[in-house]
Amino acid sequence: MKQNPEDCPLFHQIQPVCISIIDEPTVKNVEHLSAIVQRNLHDVGSLQALQEYILFPADTVLRLRGREEKLTIAALQLMTDVLGRTSTSSAGLAADLLPRLFVLLGGGCGRPASSEELRLAAARCGTALLLSCAGPALDAVYSERGRLPLGHAVFQLTAAVRSERSRPLRLAALDGLLACAGAERPRLPAAARRRSSRVFVALLPGVLSALHAVFTGDPKQGHRVVAGAVRVWAALVRHVLSDAALAADAKQPPAPDADQRLPSLARTDAWLRSTAARLEPMVRSLLPLTHHHQPSVRRAVRWLAEGLLTECAVSLASCACPLLELMILGSSDPLAEERAEAAAALSRLQAHMTRPLLELVEDEFYALTTRLPSVVRRHEVPASLVQLSLLEGYLDLLGPRVRQLTGSAGHVRRLLGCLVQLVELRTDAPLVPYMATVVPHADPRRMPDFKRFRHFDDEEIWRRICSSCRLLGCHGDVATLLELLDTGGAEERVLWSQVLLGQEPALLAARGASPQLGLLEQLELEPLLALLDPDQPPLSRCLGLEALAHVARVTGGRHAALAVLALCPVLEAAGGGEPMVSEAARATLAAMAGERGVPALLADNVRRLAVHVRRRLAERRGRQAAPLLAAALMRFSGPEALPHLEETVRAVMRALDDDYERCGAACLSALRATVDAVLAWFPPGAAACEPPPVPPAERLLAHHARLQRQRAELARAAADQSTEDPAEGFQRYRDERDSEPAPAAEPEPESAAEPPLHVRLVRDVVLQSVHFLDCDVIAVQVDVLRTLSGGAQLLAGWQDELLPLAARCWQPLLRCCRAADPLLLRHALQALHALVAGAGDFLRRRVSGGPLGPLQAWLEAQAATSAAQRPAASYAHTQARKLQLSSLQLLGDVAVRLRLDPLEVGALLRAARPYLSGRQPAELQRAALHLLTTVAAADGDSVWLLLRHVVDGAGERPELRPLYRNARAALDALGGAEERREADTDRS
Repeated sequence: MKQNPEDCPLFHQIQPVCISIIDEPTVKNVEHLSAIVQRNLHDVGSLQALQEYILFPADTVLRLRGREEKLTIAALQLMTDVLGRTSTSSAGLAADLLPRLFVLLGGGCGRPASSEELRLAAARCGTALLLSCAGPALDAVYSERGRLPLGHAVFQLTAAVRSERSRPLRLAALDGLLACAGAERPRLPAAARRRSSRVFVALLPGVLSALHAVFTGDPKQGHRVVAGAVRVWAALVRHVLSDAALAADAKQPPAPDADQRLPSLARTDAWLRSTAARLEPMVRSLLPLTHHHQPSVRRAVRWLAEGLLTECAVSLASCACPLLELMILGSSDPLAEERAEAAAALSRLQAHMTRPLLELVEDEFYALTTRLPSVVRRHEVPASLVQLSLLEGYLDLLGPRVRQLTGSAGHVRRLLGCLVQLVELRTDAPLVPYMATVVPHADPRRMPDFKRFRHFDDEEIWRRICSSCRLLGCHGDVATLLELLDTGGAEERVLWSQVLLGQEPALLAARGASPQLGLLEQLELEPLLALLDPDQPPLSRCLGLEALAHVARVTGGRHAALAVLALCPVLEAAGGGEPMVSEAARATLAAMAGERGVPALLADNVRRLAVHVRRRLAERRGRQAAPLLAAALMRFSGPEALPHLEETVRAVMRALDDDYERCGAACLSALRATVDAVLAWFPPGAAACEPPPVPPAERLLAHHARLQRQRAELARAAADQSTEDPAEGFQRYRDERDSEPAPAAEPEPESAAEPPLHVRLVRDVVLQSVHFLDCDVIAVQVDVLRTLSGGAQLLAGWQDELLPLAARCWQPLLRCCRAADPLLLRHALQALHALVAGAGDFLRRRVSGGPLGPLQAWLEAQAATSAAQRPAASYAHTQARKLQLSSLQLLGDVAVRLRLDPLEVGALLRAARPYLSGRQPAELQRAALHLLTTVAAADGDSVWLLLRHVVDGAGERPELRPLYRNARAALDALGGAEERREADTDRS
């Protein structure tokens, strides 16, 4: 029974407000009525009884001419609140409000476009009206006379979805489209649903095209808009083209329209075929959305595919393949929850399909292997990712059935041809160098990530290829593939070994494929080893090395010929050349060694490898690669291999003398690796690096004799101030020392102990290398200087071995210290510092006025450049900046060890003074403070005078002001140190 509006308690509250709105339509009155409605939203019965009474003043406001925009928005919000809680059964009310509401969405008729707030309120109010229609009102909306207002509403909503910028407005327009169709109304009567679908037959092409432009348009429009457009597109297609709607039309054809002027279309077979043909490219355009970064978009695409395959299986039979691809791509979603839902959807779908799902997947699998290379060649990353994900999904869905698909040689050749074309190497572009930070004596565990393929550069594409090939290796017939590859070329074999086994080859063993594992253990390695030839391109060598690493991991080191045949080529690649190749070779060594480690692997094969190196050094054609193998042996072996490698190192030294033009640089690199390895095995200060201990009495007598000789030498040097050649001085020093008679009371000293093997070897290596310090090639000079620096550190405890070395290398080292190249200067300074640390007493009279003068002058002149380049980040990576830092860090220690006179110390401090400026890089400021602190330990007065000069003169001299802060801090630290030293003296 219909309730009388006057009997409702709410009526007495709203009656005066409604009258005031009609008499005086203001925003305040409308908001007052809206507030009353908001407080009584729970009283649905009263609102239903008073629906038309409340809507009448709001409708009156909408009929006013020249009304304010705020008043219109307030009236629309009031109507939205009422319509959202009530149902509209009046056909006249629905027919009257529908065109009036949706005309507010746009301008037209010469009126300017309204604001976004007004259009948003109109869209929400119109959606609420359509959702509230029931009974006669619903029949009026979908009647013949209601087609024009409904079509106008759909047109306005579609235009808003496509052209508006406001995301809330576009989302409201999408909801309005769903409300117009009634596609997702759960309680919509069947008759109204049929009439609605018949009305939308004429509207469907335009709406679907607009929605297609939305979800394939600008990716910055927001994921909610894209997901909403996909959801509405799917709902409208299911609403109009569902098999149930078509069956209902077949049973009860629609009656002819009384008014022939109204738009009308029938769902004939020709219309169905043309519509399905138009929808197929739209469905394929949804494929890139399966890789969207938002899960809501991927979920909407999966729901679309599942809904259309379930409800439109007959009408959209031509779209079954792209829809199935959407479902399969959903099964490779990065989220586990989405993958589980996609798998469940595939299971539900298989129950509704007339043709078995796996048969359809098999046909698409072969078609995909044909078109995949052409897709990747177009260099379109999204399309390539879609197709590769589809291949992965097919392999995962087929599972063990892949073994049957790869049972014939023709199918296998087709599949392998696809893989070979995908990973074709790029040869028309220069190789970009790649260097990772690798500790020389550590066991690397990873391959370099840098690769350069011809058709793609994206890492995600490479990961998808590896993932697909892992699945193929798990489910496929490895025996058939290997038999086919035995007749193929080396390139196909290496690509199989690399991409088919993938980054996680343990999957093969994890699936219990022991027969396949045995086949891999018998895999011939000659085609792979041919790719490791130094004449091959660097990327080909990297692929071959990575293939060997995969074979080693899969077989667990049980491959019979792996250590015998592959160890030498891998070590040669690890010894030098391209940084990327060296890193890949180190990772391959780690894979071949397994848990034992690379030193243990080399210790088992060191005799054979040493003989192989010496044999190749004896042959002229093998002298270029043999030093690289020797260098790798020294880098990755342990100290227990040194006795076996001594003769090999000496063979490298002989080859350096015999054939410097061909293998000189490689031999010097191998000798440097030898010194670095010995220095790592026997660090300075260890017991193995020091001479054997001498009894205290003999040590005291020897010290007394040495002191007497030093005093005599100093007296002679003071009498004769003329400069002399260091080599001649050292020889005269040795001759006089040997000819000096021993004191009668001094016992005869015992003969010096024979140095150990590693000391003798390093001594000979350094003496052999210093001959090439005069070479014009900077790279060779740098190698020799690094060898000299390491040898001086190791021989610091063996003065009889170090002093002849210092005399031999002094003149060439002096010329290097006067060079103009910053790289050469830096390594020369490091070598000088190492020599001074071990032979400072011998070099004290020879360094003054030698290399320190040019270095100090360069350091002082370069200060202005580093101060001006402080904001430039690129300057920090230049050789000049590195030389500045090394000079400030090392020259202070050199000055202290050589006990320079005050004049020379003053020159050094003047060169370091500009680096106290706050305009210098912070690292150089810290290094300058370190130099002052180091020099202050030997000559505190000179440092104090310099700092006091800066602090006192900063107020009057502008050029000293940037130095004040650091000088003040250093002066305070120096004062505190002096006070502590005086206190210690007083206490003593």
